[in-house]
Amino acid sequence: MITTLALSAALVFTGSPAQAPAQAPVNASAKTVSYRGMTLQVPATWMVAKEGSGLHVSTGTCSRAAVECEGFRIGGPIAVKYGHEGGQYSVNQPYEPSSGVTKCVTDKKYTTGAAKRLYSGYRYIGSKKAHYTTWEIACNTASGKPVPGSSYNQVVWYLPSSKMIVVDEFGTEGLEDILAEAHWR
Repeated sequence: MITTLALSAALVFTGSPAQAPAQAPVNASAKTVSYRGMTLQVPATWMVAKEGSGLHVSTGTCSRAAVECEGFRIGGPIAVKYGHEGGQYSVNQPYEPSSGVTKCVTDKKYTTGAAKRLYSGYRYIGSKKAHYTTWEIACNTASGKPVPGSSYNQVVWYLPSSKMIVVDEFGTEGLEDILAEAHWR
């Protein structure tokens, strides 16, 4: 009834009907990903799968050479507790939950080698300040020799107070912005 009155009043005073108020557009090209009180908006084409106690968010790009489809992981207390070779994750070392020989993420015919910290600082995941570290991880032959030009970057966002970790080993486009826009409940 109020809308009818407003439209009628607009017609009387201006000679043309009033426009209905614009509604916020719904982003049909996004999907919601929620984990431990954090909510992200990711492209609708990305796939989300439960992986252990965490999530693997895949962009849909899958290389036969890679260990897994491109994307990133979100983990909670268990991922943090066993985040480095079976022990507690620390910002002073890459995220590596396995204590054995691991495959190079970008090319499974190689194993992971030495890691070099490229950057360490802070970034926000929504309103929460996270430790942010970028590592360059070498890929080695079976005999342990580095493969020239074969390495990948691992980017880690770590929230110690929330006991959460986000790990990207594929340079997921737009991820930093997606995390910065996260909402917490």
